[in-house]
Amino acid sequence: MSFKVSSEIEYETVECPECGHLIVLSTFFVAQRRKDHAAFYCPNGHSATYFAKSKEELLREDKARLVSQLDQERAARARAEQKLARVGRGVCPECNRTFKNLARHMKCKHAES
Repeated sequence: MSFKVSSEIEYETVECPECGHLIVLSTFFVAQRRKDHAAFYCPNGHSATYFAKSKEELLREDKARLVSQLDQERAARARAEQKLARVGRGVCPECNRTFKNLARHMKCKHAES
């Protein structure tokens, strides 16, 4: 429940999870506690915390995970392209030796690959 006591500050009520006591807090204070997950206290001394992550935090984590995944995929692609370039120059991808006829070497020495 949200309400205004004066024209400047908005308040909302929060129920203490321990005793059920209603606590009147400013909307700004509640927003800060949701953001920083710091504890606040009811008049009876019980602490309460907003443990759930905000939408912004969840989106930030998703973005970081996706950026990391993209970086890993780019690195894997770069390694594959480098390997292909070496094969194009006659370097065996299995034993890293250079051959004039790489196809014949692969057929004879690395047939299971």
